[in-house]
Amino acid sequence: MHRKFPNLYKCKFWSSHIIFDEVCMLVQTQAFCVSYGNPNFPTIKEKDPEEIDLADFNAENENHIIVREIAFGPFLSPSNCHLALFFNISDKDVHPLTPK
Repeated sequence: MHRKFPNLYKCKFWSSHIIFDEVCMLVQTQAFCVSYGNPNFPTIKEKDPEEIDLADFNAENENHIIVREIAFGPFLSPSNCHLALFFNISDKDVHPLTPK
């Protein structure tokens, strides 16, 4: 995944979502289309995965992948933010954090 906002990693952790019962910050979401070879041994063909619009992403399409960059860390901490990439998490497992 490339960074659309290269200086974003310098921002402070701000809780925005809950994923798998963990509070986190959703940094970015991107969708890709890949071409697979033999279904028993999927390999990407000659060309790289192609980024597609999130509006065009279809979870039922086996060639579509959604990647979310997610940060975990202490509230408002610029130095203890841990980034992770999550692949194909269903939208039903990603919940915006709502104030109580």
